[in-house]
Amino acid sequence: MQSIKRKIVNFEVAKDDTVVPAADLDHDPTHDRVDHRPEGVLSAETSKVIYFTQEGRHSIYLSISYLPLTGTVAGQAVEIERPLEFFIPVGQTSEDAQWISALARQMSNTARLTGDFGAILADLQKVSWDKGPVRCGVDAYGKPRYHTSVVAAIAWSFIDMLRNRGIVDAHGELLPLVDRIENQRARHSGQSIVVSDDAAVAKVGDCPDCQSAMVLRDGCPTCDTCGYSKCG
Repeated sequence: MQSIKRKIVNFEVAKDDTVVPAADLDHDPTHDRVDHRPEGVLSAETSKVIYFTQEGRHSIYLSISYLPLTGTVAGQAVEIERPLEFFIPVGQTSEDAQWISALARQMSNTARLTGDFGAILADLQKVSWDKGPVRCGVDAYGKPRYHTSVVAAIAWSFIDMLRNRGIVDAHGELLPLVDRIENQRARHSGQSIVVSDDAAVAKVGDCPDCQSAMVLRDGCPTCDTCGYSKCG
């Protein structure tokens, strides 16, 4: 037995090496701050969006660029595409060019600094105007979608682009990192991607205006097809 020849002034109980759970090693680079746009070419996609107002048929081009970043899942490095820039080319409309440009810049700044663009897109879908509903896109049943304004229609169109790419759900919320990586791999291998359109949202009756199913939005029964809301 080894003897102690010095005065004991402090002590601690020896601990076993702690094993960090694999889930704690995950790192999603989507929310990391990107101070500057990297030089060179980024992967991007452009969608031509058709919408209808009281004044007739309109079209607009929307673009999103993606920055490849390295993340970590279960301790393993993975590459994930991060939406970085939202483009709405000016000159497509006359009177709305200023707010269209401002809208795109705001979304791009938020995407670059925090990656939390979903909240902005969700809020923009609540914008209304006094020119009547705007028809743009179709729902999961093939019925026309009606929005409360052109701004709301554009916001929904951006969400639809990201949803079809397997990045967000039908409300613009980011899917879990593992799901996004699997969707990215599937897309690169030519497989189809299906992200549920309100499949997990509880239905709360039928809309009195268009008879589509209503769902709860901020605690209020709302129709995503025509925009009817029992709260106003």
